[in-house]
Amino acid sequence: GRMKPIPFLLFGRDWWEKVVNWTHLAEAGVIAPEDLALFAMVETAEEAVAVIDGWPTAGSRR
Repeated sequence: GRMKPIPFLLFGRDWWEKVVNWTHLAEAGVIAPEDLALFAMVETAEEAVAVIDGWPTAGSRR
């Protein structure tokens, strides 16, 4: 089976927004448009923890 979706934490919003055009990747079919929701650009460890804690499957061990 497939694993449950998990967030991809990308540190440094300015860097990632300049380096990768996420919308273009989805439009080109390289990634599925719904996969864009898996990427979270964060600046601090606290922001990363908040993303992880807010993830729908946070705390589940399946």
